[in-house]
Amino acid sequence: MGGHLDWHTAQHFMQPGAFTFSILRHPFDRFVSTYLYLTNYPPHFAGQEGVAHLQGMDIETFITSQDPVVRLWTNGLMTRQFGGSFRSLEVSEDMVPRAIERLRSMTYIGFQHHLDDDLRAIASACGIPVPARVKRANVTVPDARKDKALERLRGDLAPLLDKLISPDMKIYSALLK
Repeated sequence: MGGHLDWHTAQHFMQPGAFTFSILRHPFDRFVSTYLYLTNYPPHFAGQEGVAHLQGMDIETFITSQDPVVRLWTNGLMTRQFGGSFRSLEVSEDMVPRAIERLRSMTYIGFQHHLDDDLRAIASACGIPVPARVKRANVTVPDARKDKALERLRGDLAPLLDKLISPDMKIYSALLK
């Protein structure tokens, strides 16, 4: 079972004593990837009609958007995923410690920035063949707007981004230790 599951959904699949794991991505990197992915969503992919209005959106419009699709994938996603629910777009402070506790209850926490090593460790622990290198799926297409978006997210838009990802950063930092 994989993908973007929230804790409540994942619990339906978790058996007592099962090897459970999650791979976490740095919230800043995930935000940038989400922006570039949603605003470049391939026209031939299923679901494109739900994000067509986001195509080519600039970073400032995206980060301030109240659009439900944008909010779903940017507003404290990790916090809602593990401490609340995908169904709610709101984030509350009690979700952060709950998310940390739930993630710490898992057998293994890996990090996207060393995905290959983590997947080898997971495979080894589970007694399954160890992959040499994992083929990346869901990779954002090259976008000339990336450098400008990064500059703005590290500059004048940093306070807005911080508001969106600070709960996720608390979780990520706590588990990185």
